[in-house]
Amino acid sequence: ARFKQQRSARQQRNELFIKVASGDRAIRGSSFPSVLLVAVGTDPYALVDAAIVKAAKLSGTAKPLAQKELPASLDHFGWCSWDAFYSSVSAAGIFTGVQSLKAGNTPPKFVIIDDGWQQTDLDPYPDPNAMYYKVEQKFRKSLSMSDVRGEAFLEAASKALRRAMKDLDEGTSAGAMFQELIEASKTGSNVDLHALALEHESKLAERNNASITDRVKRRWTDGIDTVLGFLMGKIQTLFVYYYDNVVDPASHGSWMYHLFAKLAHGPLRHLILDFIADQTNFSRRLTNVQANSKFSLESPGLKSPYVSENLKDVVGHLKSDLGVDYVICWHGILAYWSGVSMEAEMMKKYSPHNVRPDPVPALLRVEPSMKWNPIVLAGMGSIYDPYHIYNDMHKYLSECGVTGVKVDCQAGINLVGTAGGGGAS
Repeated sequence: ARFKQQRSARQQRNELFIKVASGDRAIRGSSFPSVLLVAVGTDPYALVDAAIVKAAKLSGTAKPLAQKELPASLDHFGWCSWDAFYSSVSAAGIFTGVQSLKAGNTPPKFVIIDDGWQQTDLDPYPDPNAMYYKVEQKFRKSLSMSDVRGEAFLEAASKALRRAMKDLDEGTSAGAMFQELIEASKTGSNVDLHALALEHESKLAERNNASITDRVKRRWTDGIDTVLGFLMGKIQTLFVYYYDNVVDPASHGSWMYHLFAKLAHGPLRHLILDFIADQTNFSRRLTNVQANSKFSLESPGLKSPYVSENLKDVVGHLKSDLGVDYVICWHGILAYWSGVSMEAEMMKKYSPHNVRPDPVPALLRVEPSMKWNPIVLAGMGSIYDPYHIYNDMHKYLSECGVTGVKVDCQAGINLVGTAGGGGAS
């Protein structure tokens, strides 16, 4: 990974200084108590333990590890779906994974169903007012094509982009964002379009019932979509190379950083958001606390008799037939990567609103790419009472037999805090 180091005049004079930031430009103060803890001893582990106890007391809510009750699942061997499936995880894939471990005489007693089981969606995109999209629409209309980018377009763009991912450094901010694409470039597997699964099934049914003329026309438009997607993938490849080799190494405050930040919040904003939407999950928002179609509907793409009509049956099969004692589900601390949907009917009871984080200089010095993070460019779907949605989600999971949750996206707290009173202390 690249390490960005900036030396100030004080550092060059071998002086040690502390810079304190609230994390929110609107929160200011003249004094900040309990900023630094100094401890001296011969055992570094004991010093860290003692420091955590002190810090936990100051936080008001946190507890040191010694005061926490560890879950019983930690006494057993377990398996997480992430490295095997990334967000393409499905009920069929989970069963296959557990069965293969059992066949190797290493049966897992707990299973973590990672990112990919939730119902999520994107904000309406591409933006109909974006200039590049207007040009694309005119071209589509001239060929009597659908104005919606089809699966062929997305797949062709993804395949073209994957070829460029083999040499991408996973330690860079671009590498971290496109982790699934990098893995796909190594294995040749397709990037998952899991939130579109239900629509794809309905499209499949429409194709099967279509006339011969409609099928020929569909093949024609799929072919054009494939060409357009390939060209888009090549353009995105050039962008990734430029970003990884020119923008990412630039330090905060450099002319390249300022130039790209202006472009990202100006003429490139829609292109960046569309790119992230097509290739990652980071701009997706939660639309329902219940499982998606890969866990709640029998899909024609999943060749398993155990793909049932609800998550409860999936968990039940894991426990009763495959010997799993504990099933844990992933979710983000913000519900999902970009929060909750402001448009979804099932989210309206939580009164979601769009929060636009504004990264403070202290955060940008550590990670300059936060300036064009998806939730900075498009906002985060936030709710006033997060306990409400947590309770609903956890109640649903509990009723399905899930025994715990893995909470992710903690790094987003400080970013979201820039628009909500500051980050975590």
